Parts: sequence; C-alpha cells; structure tokens
Amino acid sequence: MVRVSSVKEIMSSCVDFSVLERYNDTSGLKRIGSVSEDVRSLFSSEFLKYANGLFFDLKDREIDTVVFSVFLDQNCLDYVLNQLDGKKVLIVVHHFFDIDCGYQESSSGTDSFFCEPELYKRLYASKVQICVLHLPLDINSSRINTHKSFLENVWGAKKLQQAIYSFPFAEMGYYLHLEKEAFNFVEQFDKILYYGNQYANCNDAIQGLRTICDSRPLKVAVWSGMTNTTDILKEMENQKCDFCLCGDVIIRNRSDRSAKVLTYLENMPLNVFCVSHYQSELFALKDLAKKLESLKKDLHVHVIEDKEIWK
Repeated sequence: MVRVSSVKEIMSSCVDFSVLERYNDTSGLKRIGSVSEDVRSLFSSEFLKYANGLFFDLKDREIDTVVFSVFLDQNCLDYVLNQLDGKKVLIVVHHFFDIDCGYQESSSGTDSFFCEPELYKRLYASKVQICVLHLPLDINSSRINTHKSFLENVWGAKKLQQAIYSFPFAEMGYYLHLEKEAFNFVEQFDKILYYGNQYANCNDAIQGLRTICDSRPLKVAVWSGMTNTTDILKEMENQKCDFCLCGDVIIRNRSDRSAKVLTYLENMPLNVFCVSHYQSELFALKDLAKKLESLKKDLHVHVIEDKEIWK
C-alpha cells in the first residue's frame, strides 16, 4: 500500500508542477465553475485553484492500484468502477473530461466537459482519487512531457532543437531535422488526417515530401495534443517547416475558433499530419506509468489504451 501523496511526489520529479504558479488554466477553471455546488464541494482546494493536481481532498488515501488514462472517459471509468471494484485506486489523467462527450464551445466560453454529477459522487464515495496532469505534462521543462514522449516513441531519442512556441509561462513543442526516418509515423497509426493546400490528399503529401527528403533533411514540427491556434501554426510557417506532426488542429465542433482555424488550414502552405489528440498524448502517460512501476513495485499499474481510438 502506498499513500497518494507519495505517488504524486514521484510524478513531481518528472513533471514541472511549478508552472501552475505562473499560469492558471483559466479554461479549466471555467469548466469547474459550470458544475453544481454539491459536486464542486467534493473537489480539493488545489484542483479548484489550478484545474490540475489532486481532484478530491484524499491526499492521505492509501492505494494499491494506479490507472493512467489520457481522458477521464467512459473506458477509464468502466474499468475502475467495474473491473477494479474493491481496489484502492488512483486515476492519473491528462484531461479531466472526455473530449468527445458533450463538449460545446462558443465565443463566450466553454460549457461543461464534465461527466454526470452522480458519477463524481460515486467516485468520491468509493474513495477513488484522481490526479490531473494537464498543463504540467504539456510543457518542455517537464522531464516527461507529451511532445517529447510523442517524438521519441515515433522517431527515437533525438537531439531536440528550439521550442516551437514560447508562452509567458513555458515553452511547448519541438523542431527537429529528419532524413529517411521522417515518415516512420505512417505505419504506426491507424488513421492520419492531412491538412494543407500543396497536395490533394495524405498519400500525395507523403510521396511528395519523400521526394524532397531524397535531396535534403526535412524540418519537422512536433506538437502533441491540439495545435488549435493560428498563432502556433504561423510560427511553424515562419520557421519554414516542411511538415507538422501533431494530434489534431481543431476542436471538432461549430465554434468560431474552429471555423477560423479551418479557414486558415485551407490556405496555408504548411503540411499538417494529425494522428489524433488521444494517440499523440498516450505515450507520455505510458512513460509516466513505466517510471512509477520501476520505483513502486508493490503497486499495480495499468494504462488504458486503445490503438483504434481517434478523438
């Protein structure tokens, strides 16, 4: 048996939690504000302040099982509540919502990403703790981060170049130069979406870029999760990238922001390959799970993964 606080301490050695003091995830805080007061009262002060960290105020809870998942989605919840009933569980998630369930965004803000309120009450009553690693897992200063794990699992360890984008609170994403191995990602993912106006479709883009790669290395931008602002895409263009490999580039709804990004994608010279938000971020959760398993051998560690999920 291990205390939740001990597990979080191990993750803190891999993930830079100090970023939370420099930046509050305001979009996440809006989502928290959308839930009823009786559900909100279950959340820890850390989660209410940062929309990251421990979900419930159960930091001294002793656990025997840790489950890693990209989203707090139905697959994860079914596994914990049904197959692990009776176990003392900590769920570690990148996102505390399911991006495919009930998500709507408008120009005025974001509506609830949350599950049904009764489900949170059931989790709390079962003393299932949840640790949310959203922003800390996305920044380059974390030893394990989503961009680096994505890159290394596709192309192996590489000499990383400058960050793609420098926010006031942290840097994110990586550039690198690749030769023949540039297209290793094609065989690794079941579904790839292509955006750009240089080629008619994904296959043509890959063949065209392969031809260019015969004469020189390609400059590649790697960004896990969602590259969903035109500013980031413009920076990749300014750096004269041949292509970007990312999770996704739009939030698949009818929001003004999604429409703006789609219009930009139709006219930009950059080639973008998307392997899905979920698949691009799964690697970091697996790397964290391996780290924890190596240090706490008395814990049962499980990663929720499905190679066919595209969201």
